[in-house]
Amino acid sequence: MHNKMKKQTKIARGYRLYPKTQNQIAKIQKMLKSDSDTAISTACKFFIKEHKENKNKELRISK
Repeated sequence: MHNKMKKQTKIARGYRLYPKTQNQIAKIQKMLKSDSDTAISTACKFFIKEHKENKNKELRISK
């Protein structure tokens, strides 16, 4: 019996991005030395984390 890891398949969505957005993704890719999926995912996680932290700071200040 062979144990093979399943390869994650990528589904093309056909999104068209503005050149400015493509350039930002390319910069993140270079910083992370990764593919575009990883770059976008990491950027989203960072944004969500920062947003939550800022929201928590605002709540502490308003109390």
